[in-house]
Amino acid sequence: MDGKKKKNQNRSIIRSLVAFVVGYIKQISDLLHLAALEAQLAFKTLIVIVFLIFLLGSVITASWLSVLTLIFFGLLALDFSLLSASFIVVCINVLVLCLICYVIYKIKANLFFPGTVEQLSHPQKNIMELKHEKVTTEN
Repeated sequence: MDGKKKKNQNRSIIRSLVAFVVGYIKQISDLLHLAALEAQLAFKTLIVIVFLIFLLGSVITASWLSVLTLIFFGLLALDFSLLSASFIVVCINVLVLCLICYVIYKIKANLFFPGTVEQLSHPQKNIMELKHEKVTTEN
């Protein structure tokens, strides 16, 4: 009787182990399937975002050209010559471009992980000291 009971117990353990392994494999398979579906969704979302960025750029460009046109015709209405009105509009455009370039120049330093680079080059420094010295959150 004791041998039969032990045999049934071993079978029960083996069944439980097989069920556990099958369940674990199914869970991994479901997780991989979910990851594949989310990757497809992320790709479709990325395509939509790229399209919307293109559309946004077109609208911003059209709006900026409209503003420059309004300024140009406003200057003409104030009896500026064609040449001087054109020159003022171009100067406004160049000024805005310079301002944008300056902002890009100032924030590009954050792209190079300044705190991490400093920590790697001076590992004896405390990370909190570097945080107060280098890392800025002005963006």
